[in-house]
Amino acid sequence: KYFSRQGIKIIVTFAAPETKRIPCGYSPEFRKIEEDVMSVAEDTPATRVLLVEYSTQKTVAIPALLARVADARFVVEEADSLTAALLRLTSGGIDIVLLDSRLPDSYGLQGLGTVRSRFPDIPVIMLAGSADKQWAPHALRMGAKDWVVKDSIDGRLLARIILRHIKKA
Repeated sequence: KYFSRQGIKIIVTFAAPETKRIPCGYSPEFRKIEEDVMSVAEDTPATRVLLVEYSTQKTVAIPALLARVADARFVVEEADSLTAALLRLTSGGIDIVLLDSRLPDSYGLQGLGTVRSRFPDIPVIMLAGSADKQWAPHALRMGAKDWVVKDSIDGRLLARIILRHIKKA
């Protein structure tokens, strides 16, 4: 589902494990396994992610990558600027922020400093291109929980990073 309001997009993603329907001739044990696997996604609480990203191409890719992760559910809300992100964070209910290092109203680690100073209890994972990796040590010292290079992002790995830092928070 997709909603949009004041520069903030909300995408609700739900990914059930990919399974094939078992024909009637298969044993009840196989059917029970299928039911157990399908119920995992329903029982997993949704993690609310605020994706602060200006690039439309990557913005579309990250929710799609997270949607493919079978053992977790994510509600991804998107903001295309630091201003829109701060407005959304003020409303509460966000578990973690994925923050791009290049936004129209924030460059480098400026956005990280702003988010951390106003919302110190919300974990922030920095997203950056491979050209910006020199900022990673500084971002970690400023309170970023992790640094992810957008060009080589993998949905399963990103989901593990997100879930690990939410458990620590």
